[in-house]
Amino acid sequence: QYKPDQAYDCRDALSKTLYARMFGWIVANINQLLSPGNPENTRRASQGKTHTIGILDIFGFEHFDTNRFEQMCINLANEQLQQFFNQHVFQLELEEYAREGINGANVTYVDNKPLLEMFLGKPIGLLALLDEQSNLPQGTDHTCVQSIVKKFTGHPNFIPEKNNDRIFTIKHYAGKVQYNCEFILDKNRDTLAPDLVQLMQTSQSRVISDLFLSQVSTTGTLMMRQDRADSLTRNKTKENNTANKKSPTVSIQFRNSLALLVEKMTACRPHFVRCIK
Repeated sequence: QYKPDQAYDCRDALSKTLYARMFGWIVANINQLLSPGNPENTRRASQGKTHTIGILDIFGFEHFDTNRFEQMCINLANEQLQQFFNQHVFQLELEEYAREGINGANVTYVDNKPLLEMFLGKPIGLLALLDEQSNLPQGTDHTCVQSIVKKFTGHPNFIPEKNNDRIFTIKHYAGKVQYNCEFILDKNRDTLAPDLVQLMQTSQSRVISDLFLSQVSTTGTLMMRQDRADSLTRNKTKENNTANKKSPTVSIQFRNSLALLVEKMTACRPHFVRCIK
């Protein structure tokens, strides 16, 4: 039996998970149709006709009246892509200038590497501290922000808030953003009640059932099962196995996904289109 507030939280969590997995299902099916394993694509590949173009719509920088964990992730992704842009447009060009004996001393740009290291650094970056607090049974939003403030007070990109123990400000390349960390641990854990998962797995809708029988990778990608019976057996075994590892947190999935994106972009020849409003 759930109390009203718990029932509302479960409802919201289920809606969010259903939306995310449905989106992943659409992407997985599109990728399957476009993959080299598709018979038509295999034929074209054998004729040497396979070429790919990746289009990345860069995250828009977000700064609202109230900014939370979602805005923090989006703005961090923007910072990572901005560094990639800086490296290819400025740093590599300046290296080319040096090789050709051209003076590029008057070409300057903001290096946001210190901010990225503050967020993504190991072993103690901001997201690592968030995960540490998320894994502690006694961890709270207050203790999470306390640990972050203790670690990064004095960092040029970090501004602690004196009168609120759940708020701090980050100096991004695009400007200062104040983040409200209320519910940040719950959002990072992103857990769904086991009885709701089981309910969805036994849904009469084949699509809904398959969505919750499938596993989610460490980058947050939905890995669709081809064999439904195999999925049922594996998930039943998983339920009975008390030694199973916890699902990766949202920040872990986000970091892995961001690292994979940068890896793929680095292996390509990037062309940038800047929109002027």
